[in-house]
Amino acid sequence: KESDINLSITLYLKEVLEDMGFEITLTRKTEAGLYGAPTKGFKRRDMESRKEIIEKVQPALVLSIHQNYYPSKTLRGGQIFYNKANENSQKLAEILQTQVNNLYAKEGVKSRKEQAGQYYMLECTPYPAVIIECGFLSNAQDEKLLLSPAWEKEFSHAIAAGVTEYFSHLLG
Repeated sequence: KESDINLSITLYLKEVLEDMGFEITLTRKTEAGLYGAPTKGFKRRDMESRKEIIEKVQPALVLSIHQNYYPSKTLRGGQIFYNKANENSQKLAEILQTQVNNLYAKEGVKSRKEQAGQYYMLECTPYPAVIIECGFLSNAQDEKLLLSPAWEKEFSHAIAAGVTEYFSHLLG
């Protein structure tokens, strides 16, 4: 399931970033969602619960891990989405997209471009926030990579390198 892959990558990323000295707060630590009963509106309740956590923590940035899916089975690679109204979100997305492109280039995958996106998780917070689509589950080659713990770890290290570069850029 996508949620299992998301959580696995998130937990690897948390470990890498904590080893680097970052303080990490997860909005989800288990397979369970934050929505209570899976009744009508559960996705919105889940996102609102995540927003409440973000508001309480007041983080330096927000990373939201996902997997992409597209009807065409030929699309490959990771893609980063950002809130176009937040300059720091865009800069974070540019840096992370470069890291992800470099990682996928080793697999012969062409570079993708970060994109502005209108998603609740990007617009619900004033903090720099990005959605990280780690790859396409609709592509057999990407899916194989995304199910590999070694790839998940490598992907996590690429994101962590991007986070470090982002903060270096801010400190300029």
